[in-house]
Amino acid sequence: MKKMKKFKIILILLFATNQIYSQQPEHSKLVVGYFAQWSIYSRGYNVLDIEGDKLTHIMYAFYNATYDSSTDVAQIETLDVYADFQRSQGNEVKGNIGELKILKERYPHLKILISVGGWTKSQNLPAIAESPNARITFAESMVEFMNLYPWIDGFDIDWEFPITGGTDGTETIEYITIPAQPHTDNDHRNFVYLLRDMKEVFDANGMQDKEISISMGNNVMNAANQFIGPGNEATYGMTNNIMDYCDFVSFFGYDFGGNWNDKTCYNAPLFGGDNVNDPLNNPTGRNQVLSELIDVYMNEVGIPADKLVGTTFLWENI
Repeated sequence: MKKMKKFKIILILLFATNQIYSQQPEHSKLVVGYFAQWSIYSRGYNVLDIEGDKLTHIMYAFYNATYDSSTDVAQIETLDVYADFQRSQGNEVKGNIGELKILKERYPHLKILISVGGWTKSQNLPAIAESPNARITFAESMVEFMNLYPWIDGFDIDWEFPITGGTDGTETIEYITIPAQPHTDNDHRNFVYLLRDMKEVFDANGMQDKEISISMGNNVMNAANQFIGPGNEATYGMTNNIMDYCDFVSFFGYDFGGNWNDKTCYNAPLFGGDNVNDPLNNPTGRNQVLSELIDVYMNEVGIPADKLVGTTFLWENI
């Protein structure tokens, strides 16, 4: 695939342990890491353990998207008040959000974005994106947050997923059932409108320098129907698309195969074969592999190579 040679951007979920100060990557590529809020408990890994010299961006995951249908108002909401604002490690600030301030002071080049949604907290995003007032109030709550914590450089919308996919209502976490992910036929269009309104609200409040990104899925057959980019906006009767408002976008470059398959297969294969016993083989269409997904996002959705960030995992000291 000719264009794949240009795709050199990697996103890593960080669980490394060493601290390095004040330097920055000696390149112009996007290198983005997710910091999981719960890692302070399950892995003993803290914000100030992040090696900021190796990154350009940190996504702090996750914040909730709340929606009150009676008032048509949406907001962002912390999922763990103690972790975000109360936990003390003897620093002059408290919580992960406070420690992100120290991290930013150590690495001024580092962009810090709050990631909203995720696998278990995307259920309200279809309703928010569908409502003009909810979109505006949602964006206004982000502005309020960035006014309170000016070291936050923007927001990432991790909607899992528009149109199709996501939780099915059978999964439980700590004995709590995760609600099924709702969908509307216009999720992909409404997503564009949500990003547009976020950008307009940010700009109207003097936050033109704040960044917006989204995280996209890994379903090869569905991807071009879930996200509207420069390459397929006309197909959906649109005159704008996600790249009109996003500084960059990422996609899941992992979990192509896993324990949901009835046979063993690779989790994140770059290329696929023609073995009909491989669960990732699709004899009637494109194989569920990374090379095919990149082709969809670059050549069908039309995401520019320098704005497309592939995600993977690096697990250390779990």
